[in-house]
Amino acid sequence: MDQPSNQQEEPPEVRFYKANQARFRDTDVFLASVPRSGNTWMRLLLSDAILQHLGHETGTGGNIIPDVYKDQVDVWDQDPRLDSLNFRLIKTHQPFDESFGRVIYIFRHPAECFCSLYHYQFRYPGFKELNMTMDTFFDQCVDTWLENMRSYIEAAKNNPGRILFLSYEMIHEDTVGQLMQAMRFLAIEPSKETCQAAVAHQAFDRVQSAAKAGDVKKLGFVEDGGVKDFFRQGKVNSAAEEASPQALAILGKKTENVLNEANLLLTNLKSRL
Repeated sequence: MDQPSNQQEEPPEVRFYKANQARFRDTDVFLASVPRSGNTWMRLLLSDAILQHLGHETGTGGNIIPDVYKDQVDVWDQDPRLDSLNFRLIKTHQPFDESFGRVIYIFRHPAECFCSLYHYQFRYPGFKELNMTMDTFFDQCVDTWLENMRSYIEAAKNNPGRILFLSYEMIHEDTVGQLMQAMRFLAIEPSKETCQAAVAHQAFDRVQSAAKAGDVKKLGFVEDGGVKDFFRQGKVNSAAEEASPQALAILGKKTENVLNEANLLLTNLKSRL
């Protein structure tokens, strides 16, 4: 008789990732970030701009980019609208892996990222029971953020053309320009009008309204716990309103050097705009 296993079953997202990893191609482009850094927003923007480029009408939502933890990446190949493209786009939050092809990496100031992630975690009953303060949560997140950031910074140093760095803050400041930068990285020369239309379609109030209505079909993606409160504020520089000055100061010291390195890797620096 088989003995019962003491090993815990892997979470579904881990199993999905491993299954998808076997399907990765050299031509795949990964849209990577730490969670709550603007990945979903950029998925919507790129989906819209790509579909327009291919001659299709677009509107709010309409994501076409599979999530490596929730979707089979082959779903990209099953969309006839994308047949003419020689790449696939795939969302991930993994640290850099050599199995990745090229990468668009989005990073966000860690305090803003952690503040958003803290609120997101309340959709999970287990997190509520911890009764964790935001300051404690910051302390628990910082090592994972540093590991993820360092992995892509190192990869970019070793092969600069392989990774495009974008910051959430710059996307917020110049959404059209940053979207055009990402499209060019995909070897698609976008028109400014195309990107302006995509930005208008995926404006925060529009996608938030679709999410609050629970319109998963319109948005084109699903989230654990539903999408109704997925888009919270869409702001920059708001963490100071919620985290303590002490926590912000400690976090700043721990992350300053890595954040500075990432800012130096931005392809479209403010000084070049």
